[in-house]
Amino acid sequence: MKIIHTSDWHLGNSFHQFNREEEFLDFFKQLRQIVAEEQPDALLVCGDIFDTVAPSNAVVSIYNRELLALQQDNPEMQVIITAGNHDSPSRLASAGVLWKEFRVTVVGSPERNEEGINIEKLLVPIRREERIIGWVLAVPYIHESSFPQVEPDGYVERVRAFYGRLLECVNQKREAGQPIIAMGHLALSNSDLTGHDSSMKGNMVCVSADIWAKGFSYVALGHIHRPQHVGFPFVRYSGSVIPMSFDEKYEHSVTVVEFEGEQMSKVRQRKINAPIEICDVSEEPAPFEEVKEALKAFPSDKAAYIRFNVLIDDVVPSTLFEEAQMCLEGKKAKLCTFLRTNSRSLDDEETGKNAVHSLEELRHLSPMDIIERCYRVAAQQELSETLRACMKEAIEEVEKGKREESL
Repeated sequence: MKIIHTSDWHLGNSFHQFNREEEFLDFFKQLRQIVAEEQPDALLVCGDIFDTVAPSNAVVSIYNRELLALQQDNPEMQVIITAGNHDSPSRLASAGVLWKEFRVTVVGSPERNEEGINIEKLLVPIRREERIIGWVLAVPYIHESSFPQVEPDGYVERVRAFYGRLLECVNQKREAGQPIIAMGHLALSNSDLTGHDSSMKGNMVCVSADIWAKGFSYVALGHIHRPQHVGFPFVRYSGSVIPMSFDEKYEHSVTVVEFEGEQMSKVRQRKINAPIEICDVSEEPAPFEEVKEALKAFPSDKAAYIRFNVLIDDVVPSTLFEEAQMCLEGKKAKLCTFLRTNSRSLDDEETGKNAVHSLEELRHLSPMDIIERCYRVAAQQELSETLRACMKEAIEEVEKGKREESL
């Protein structure tokens, strides 16, 4: 048996306000070519089909048209699609009845019955000429509070018990030699989060890959954008199909997985070429005059999204972006944003002035110390006397409230 695993299409995403329709159409063109060459038994799409819960009609039209073309070109291939945290489960599943006629299974959210989640609805057999050759546990994104409760309770325990219950049920149905593939849209501990912003990293609730240590042939995951395996070779993120940020400079791909009996035998990446590159002009901070020269020298015929890295100690000039934009006039490149650095922050990086190396060190910092360090990193300048006075007053109010509560 052979499958193609993909996820995190994020259809409708705009890159710094630039429309990406042509990039997504190019992705589907490449995907159709890969499917034609690989001839998989199934295509698994593990969530975040759309970038928002309310994609435009034009974006939904692209999804419907391209998915239909993909299936019509490969009528024997099954397609299994599950919702991610960016998707509207009801919107995604609304056409599920129609898609079934084209061998496409769409799972927006788990159906529920009197006993809780209807496990049977998540078990999808992979068929070849009406013969079952494998099983997919089509699990969409489930919020941590929506997993069935267990004793002792906790998010990791809930996820482990849920997949364990799915495994029990599918083992009652499958025959020997049929692989079991679990789908999921969640975050794993020790996964490489390059490309995700710091706010997401801080709020991410993770589970361990060892919840699938036994009984599973392959685990097809979405949510994390960098292609990788975590914990075990058979637990994998396929990654996003085109870059979603300037930090996603790694290779994007879909994953091809082959099985001999119930064991994974081969896994490889099929590269997705980005029609528009992600480029930083000046990898290291440079004076604006040097940045402008680098922008002028950028190849005229190269399609790229550009971020420039500028070294400025004073107030950022109001004309900075406009001047940079003029340097790219007549070129295919699109100017998106810039990184501003000052000499002080560079010095701090070298001396470790803002670094906190241990929890013990953090305990010895005063609230004002922490505020000053955070402000220095975020604003790349020192806290003004006015702001310092405001922060001091706020700290005193909080401490006063704590004292009153303790009385």
